[in-house]
Formats: sequence, structure tokens, C-alpha cells
Amino acid sequence: MKRLYGIRYDPLFKKIFFEKENLKKIMKDLFHEDLETFHYSKQELPKGNVNLQSGVCDMVMKSRKRILLLEIQNKDLKNLIERVKYYSSEFYANQNPGKDYKQLLPVEVYLIINFSFGKNQVLKEYEEFERTLKEQLGNVSKIKIWNIKAALKEKEGLNYDYARLFTLDDEDAKEKGKIVIEELKNKKELKHIVKQIIYYSKDKKTYQRLREVEKMEMTFEQATAGFRREGIEIGEKRGVKMGEKRGKLKTALSMLQEGLEISLIEKVTGLTEKQIRNSGQELSRK
Repeated sequence: MKRLYGIRYDPLFKKIFFEKENLKKIMKDLFHEDLETFHYSKQELPKGNVNLQSGVCDMVMKSRKRILLLEIQNKDLKNLIERVKYYSSEFYANQNPGKDYKQLLPVEVYLIINFSFGKNQVLKEYEEFERTLKEQLGNVSKIKIWNIKAALKEKEGLNYDYARLFTLDDEDAKEKGKIVIEELKNKKELKHIVKQIIYYSKDKKTYQRLREVEKMEMTFEQATAGFRREGIEIGEKRGVKMGEKRGKLKTALSMLQEGLEISLIEKVTGLTEKQIRNSGQELSRK
């Protein structure tokens, strides 16, 4: 391995934690949150201002009780809480409750950051956008921030071990990174995650493929954003509009041409194996 890749960048993070059991585990370990039954909801938010270069949340989950946003931020753009307010407001607005506002689901935001923030606690929690609104509005939202830099200062424990995995890409695989992998690969709490990091660090092409898949997913989401306001797990929605189906077929064809596995294309697009293999023919008919 010429390089080890940490999980604080989108491609590898999404690959590992798109598996529901892995996501439930990290939410429990880092944020002390027990996730009920949920589905993934990929939704592109509108670009609200010139400073918000991308309106895409890293990961969105929805259950019957709440909407959860999980976001990783590696650079301090000096607008963290403002961005959280913006994201949350969009997800409130997109619920379309009609006249029955009691049906609104609370929106909770969970942030993993890699820079100094406030008093730099490992886990920082905001029960409201503004604490002064709590008495007036009640606990309508929740914000929790888990800090990689602060966790690294603990020198031991599960927080510290996770933080080391998040920062592997900053270390040399032949030196510190290799030591970290050797120490953590047999730990019950983390060995599955470490195994996947090792696999995707075997060579640059393997990791680059993850980045290409992410780009294709984003292209698909952008192409279909106009057909739905509420994003749902790709492939779950029935009665897909013709334009959205065509977008899926284009994505499937592009991924086939890149030589990606059918099982991965099925997961990304929600199409069947037969639809994927016949995507070129289907598009030529339309």
C-alpha cells in the first residue's frame, strides 16, 4: 500500500457507512444515538448563496419519527452553525405539511468536524438553533458536533480510535498508518471498518473508482432533482416518472461503460440487472 485513506473524505465514508449496520454503529459510538428503522434519503439542496459551493448533504436518513443529516466538514469556513440552520430549514420546508404542522418531523443534524471549534469538546450538542428559543419553541431540533482534533487529544478510548481512522490519509502507510492499522484491525468495535479501509487502500485505481461512482451518483441526483421534492432511497420509489427513469438508465449505461459491477449499479440506480444490461437499447428507443 502506497497510501492509506482515512474515512473523513466523502467517497470512502459513504461507501462504508451506507451499510446500515455500520451507520447505526457510528451513530451510537460517536453521538450516543440509537437509530430506529430508517431509510436513506439522498436530496440535493438548492444552492442558496455564493459561499455555499455545494448544496448536497453527505448523508440523509429518515424514519417515521425524525429526519437526520450527517455531515463531514474538514475545513473551517467560519459559517458552520449558519450552514446547519440553512440545511435544517430546507428539510423542514420540503416536508410540505399542508395545514397540519403537527405532522412535521424534527430535523436533527450530526456533524463530524476536523478543526478547532468553541471549547473544542469531543462531542458538543445544541438542543436548538438558538438556546434562547428553547422556552418558546421546545426541542424542535438537535445539533451534535463530534470533533476529530479534540478526540485525538484523548490518547485512548473509542473516540481516540475513531479519530485515528479518520486521519489515516494524513499519515505514511509504511510508518504511523501501518501501526494504527495493526493496532485496530483486531479490535471488535472497529475491525470491519479497518478491513474495508485496507481493501480500498490497495491501489489508487480501487479508490479512484469510488470517486467516480460518487460523481455518477451526484449527476443522477442533479438530473432528477426536479422530479421530486422529498428524496428517498434510490430504487424504493414506485411510479417513477419517465424523465427520472431515463436519468437512471443513463447512469447505469455510464457505469457499465466504466466496467463497474452490476451489483453496485443496482444499488446506485435501483434498476434490475436486466434493465441495466439493456440500458443502451432502452435509451436508443426513446
